[in-house]
Amino acid sequence: MYSASEFIDELICNGYGPFLCVPCSNFKELTRYLLSKYPEQYMVVNNEGEALSIASGIALNNKSPVVMCQNSGLCNLLDPLTSLNMVYNIPILFIISWRGKFDLNDEEQHKIMGEITEPILDLLNIKYLYLNECFDNCKQWLNNNRNNISSILIDKNTFYAQKRENVIEKYKNKLSKRDAIKTIVENIDSKTKLFSTNGYISRILYNVCHRKENFYMFGSMGCISSIALGYALYNKDDKVIVIDGDGAFLMRLESIATIANYSPNKFVHIVLDDGKYESTGAQPTLTYNLNIENIASAIGYKRVYTVSDINELDEVLKIDSGEILFIRVIIDSPSAIEERPQIKPCQIKEFFAKNNKEQSNDY
Repeated sequence: MYSASEFIDELICNGYGPFLCVPCSNFKELTRYLLSKYPEQYMVVNNEGEALSIASGIALNNKSPVVMCQNSGLCNLLDPLTSLNMVYNIPILFIISWRGKFDLNDEEQHKIMGEITEPILDLLNIKYLYLNECFDNCKQWLNNNRNNISSILIDKNTFYAQKRENVIEKYKNKLSKRDAIKTIVENIDSKTKLFSTNGYISRILYNVCHRKENFYMFGSMGCISSIALGYALYNKDDKVIVIDGDGAFLMRLESIATIANYSPNKFVHIVLDDGKYESTGAQPTLTYNLNIENIASAIGYKRVYTVSDINELDEVLKIDSGEILFIRVIIDSPSAIEERPQIKPCQIKEFFAKNNKEQSNDY
């Protein structure tokens, strides 16, 4: 293992920065050091395509920005990479978290990208360095590739652990994730469908109330509200509740325009907002400075609420207008790390689909 501070210091001393980061748990040592030592060099972004586009604009000022993303995010940035950077010859350095390759216990949604990360980079003719094998050669490699589109690959064993930063004060001593999810579960009937986003939210829901009517999202960050919309449009009998996170909500912000346009009845969109990407190292999200409820209202959600305690949440969840509902829940970190769900993604789909078929046969 290596020192995250030594690595970042080396990059900055060689003129690299700013760092545009879409968080991954493998980045937590890098981001914690950046936020504590070089906060002006850290840019909060919502998705990989946005990160690369902003970085490309920065590069037009003869700067050397760095885009940090998980290997799954390669798919989200292929369009600007191939139609912007490669066409306009704009060099970029990527730091890519290589999930699903070396960690035998990594989650199933990472395995496919783990195997095809190198082939994708090879196909795109992107020069890359696996840092664990070539740390001592990194400086020379960076000098050789400054004018190229290039990538440094890291994994969970690349950097030593560092001290964790404190919780953002605005969100301290608020409702916990677990209490919020327990309150949601207490306000549903047996046929209500719950769609939960990735990270701690699906873990907590699984541990609080595992049921075949739950659709847990383990990957595809930001997509859960769109999945729920697709389901709701073709199953108008069931109430559908989306339990989203602030980072996931912002990653696919365009989806709320589609949801508002189609406005399915009995559709509730809940965003648990703690102002950070909790499961990847508590890097800040942009909701800290945004009124996302105003965005939801302006774009067409019929009823919009902001709550910060159990009683308020319970009261709003009892509203049964039939109209599309948006609830922003200001929360704190989970009180404890939750166990990962002991269920495979294909099993979730099979249970969910089987349950819906059984329900349809009842009518």
